[in-house]
Amino acid sequence: MGKHSTVGLMLLMMAMSSLGNDAVFKSKTADGTVIFSDAPVARDGELQRLAYKDFKGRETATQSCLGATEAVLAARYQDLESSFLSAATEHRLDLALLRAIARTESCFDSQAISRAGAEGVMQLMPTTAASLGVTNAFHSDQNIRAGALYFSKMLKKFNGELPLALAAYNAGPGAVDRYDGIPPFPETKLYIKRVLDQYQKYQASNRTSSRAL
Repeated sequence: MGKHSTVGLMLLMMAMSSLGNDAVFKSKTADGTVIFSDAPVARDGELQRLAYKDFKGRETATQSCLGATEAVLAARYQDLESSFLSAATEHRLDLALLRAIARTESCFDSQAISRAGAEGVMQLMPTTAASLGVTNAFHSDQNIRAGALYFSKMLKKFNGELPLALAAYNAGPGAVDRYDGIPPFPETKLYIKRVLDQYQKYQASNRTSSRAL
């Protein structure tokens, strides 16, 4: 994917996260740069209105999971465990849930970049990361703490409803508000299922470990 396309997708995700958007505007500048926004951009070049329904949900960083065996995933998590523990404690999140989100998002790859432009372990969009005080999205501790903070905000916003909070983490809270529930985006629906499935596995593993003590 070219540079302009990547920038476009990043800005599209920014637009999708805004509340109450009815459409997204796609602009192409004279030099060929593609810009997505939630309002028309006054500049020379083409302007196209895209329907909100054209958005399918944010893809996770699947490239980071290619060839990652359970042993590899366990080793990656072990390197990051202290950050996960601190973030989960600070934001009162279940460690197994935070771990499930990170595994689904990036397979614990601190250098992950998705096709949508999301970055790091918790796959934060650049504007979201900046709003949370992140100065380096590829610094694993910063990324994990910010991701935990953002997810805790989504849980609070949607009254502790886990599927809605996960939908908001993936597609943006504006999409959840607009559809008054889980948006009908294929990627978002798959994302929720994958996180919840992984969450259950981690919970079961924790129970087994506790009984063995």
